[in-house]
Amino acid sequence: MNHKMRFFLIWFFFNAILVASILAIGVFIFQQISAEDRLHLTTTLSPYLYYILVPLASLLALIIFGTKWLLNSFWIVLGQIVEEMKLNLASNPSHRINLPGRGTLSQIADLFNQQANQMEELQIRVDEQITKAKMDLEREKNVLSLLIEALSEGIIVCNKEGIILLYNQMAKTLLNPPPNPEKVSAPPQEKTNFVGLERSLMTIIETPLLTYTINELKERQQMGSDNLEQHFIIEHGGSLINVEAIGIIDQTQQLGGFIFIFQDVSPKADIPRPYERQQQNLKEKMRSDLANVRASIEAILDYPHLPEQKRKKFLEIVRDNSIKLTSLLDQDPAQTVKDISSIWSLGETFVREWLNSLDSKLKSLLSCKFDLDLGEESCWINLNQYLMTQTLVYLLGQLQQAQTPNSLLCRLHQDGHFVMIDLVWDGAPLLPEHFRQWITQSIKWEEINNPVTISGILHQHDAEIWLQAGHESESHYIRLFFPKLEENKSKSSKQRSISLEHRPVFYDFDLFDKTPHPELDNASLSDLTYTVFDTETTGLNPSGGDEIISIAAIRIVNGRLLEGETFEQLIDPLRSIPQESINIHGIHPEMLEGKPLIEQALPHFHKFAENTVLVGHNAAFDMRFFQMKEKVVNVSFTHPVLDTLLLSAVVHPYQDQHFLEKIAERFNLKVEARHTALGDALLTAKIFLKLIPLLAQQNIHTLKDTLLASKETQYAKLKY
Repeated sequence: MNHKMRFFLIWFFFNAILVASILAIGVFIFQQISAEDRLHLTTTLSPYLYYILVPLASLLALIIFGTKWLLNSFWIVLGQIVEEMKLNLASNPSHRINLPGRGTLSQIADLFNQQANQMEELQIRVDEQITKAKMDLEREKNVLSLLIEALSEGIIVCNKEGIILLYNQMAKTLLNPPPNPEKVSAPPQEKTNFVGLERSLMTIIETPLLTYTINELKERQQMGSDNLEQHFIIEHGGSLINVEAIGIIDQTQQLGGFIFIFQDVSPKADIPRPYERQQQNLKEKMRSDLANVRASIEAILDYPHLPEQKRKKFLEIVRDNSIKLTSLLDQDPAQTVKDISSIWSLGETFVREWLNSLDSKLKSLLSCKFDLDLGEESCWINLNQYLMTQTLVYLLGQLQQAQTPNSLLCRLHQDGHFVMIDLVWDGAPLLPEHFRQWITQSIKWEEINNPVTISGILHQHDAEIWLQAGHESESHYIRLFFPKLEENKSKSSKQRSISLEHRPVFYDFDLFDKTPHPELDNASLSDLTYTVFDTETTGLNPSGGDEIISIAAIRIVNGRLLEGETFEQLIDPLRSIPQESINIHGIHPEMLEGKPLIEQALPHFHKFAENTVLVGHNAAFDMRFFQMKEKVVNVSFTHPVLDTLLLSAVVHPYQDQHFLEKIAERFNLKVEARHTALGDALLTAKIFLKLIPLLAQQNIHTLKDTLLASKETQYAKLKY
């Protein structure tokens, strides 16, 4: 019920009670006197009845219309004054009350305007002082922002849950999908992701490598490590992107988030020329065969009393591998083998720390007893931790399956310039042919597009592997050799983590403390993320065949309008556009030729608005169009929806007009690009931000409160 209807009912009931009271008193008095007195009274007053009733009726009319005048001139005006005072205090300090010729109320308005002028002048002086005090800091902020924006690498800063807090344009270029869906050859149902504040990096880089990296850095920080850096490479949008992840230490010395640095390495990862690839493959195979020859000779030298049969077996291995080496040298140089291991980046790694972080993981994967012997070794090697972790898991799994040992041991030691990792077991020795098969056969891991081999991975690390088999009653081991890094080089280069207390705050770093997924109903309006949207259509009848021809949107995050994160798409409606509609939005049929259909555009917008609250002006109209297309496009808009039309009626019930332009005028907002989807979405977003403090004045703070208040307005009953 609006304020006018409420005042009319108050006026009607007041006067109805007044008239009824007068009549009731008259009837009561008339019934209390005797019949003789009634006759005498009637006879006496009859000649003067006209002179009695006319003044009485005039007095009653004066009371009735006087109360209406009082309501209109004072009560309603007082309500308007209160609204305009709230508007001035909460959203528009330049707003003034204009009540010419209203007597006392006009004087009250003038006094408030004078006070508002003084407050605005004082606020301007305070703002000038604050601006002056912040100039140096702002200059540093701008320099840093320009430096980050000018970097050739993409930069993304996330909190520890992977929610994006900062990014530069290069990151958006590398990771965002093409801006126009009509240029995308993939099916319209294919998942599309957007780089943006408060979006999850996990949905943009959907690979277990990212999850592994984040968990690995978290485990290292819990163990007190200073080595909070990790590298990996992903394939994204047809490009190979090198990713460097660095942990951020907050003021409490806890892991507060991550910096991800992205660099397109596609030109560096070109497949080698055929001859070069053949040489690389040849070296890899020769390494394997030479390792077998070396292991066999060492076994003969270490055990001079070997039985003749075993000695003969080892000599056969030497002979067979020598023959294979000869045949490898005679191979056709044109023969090539694809090997993608060269694109996987290495990082300097403290081996003890890496193996220690694998202890619980390996124990959970193996059914037999597993021990880790790290000794007192303190050494660094160049390592791709993901690949080598998978390699150890694979080798230990193969050993457990083939040898069924009672126990397995991973032993770390070093000798001169080499770091050695031994996988030790008791029981039956491993046959060399089985070992060769393990390290040379292709393995397909989910995170890698192409099959790899253990020998290929080791080759990339400049590492060696061989099998050492003893007697039946002795221990056997598989040994991995890695070149050792210099101690001073590793320590100086690996103390790499970033502390927030040493970083300038030039973006939304306060989001570190935000809950990533608040309970929406009870969430404060200032804590929610919004997608403010608008559409242009062929007409006003969604049920009668009218279609959407344009969708645009802009995001609000952390109470801030992100003008760099927008969505704008023209749509081919596959029907004519009436001239009267063209006159309003200016979209001509030729502008829509070749544009995507609603089946492509609406899922694209749905993804842009993922995990946000939708905001629109007269949103019921737009949502009805979306609802009509849900079955066709196979997406459902289950987002909470706020409507600035309804919210304006909530905070300004005394105002008669809630058009977009009229609300903008009340908030002193400039109207630009009216009746374009993006222009109207931008204006709606600015209005929504102005409405939030006015809602708070009415004790409306949460999403649930706002939705309930919206439903109480008369406009909520509009149907399309």
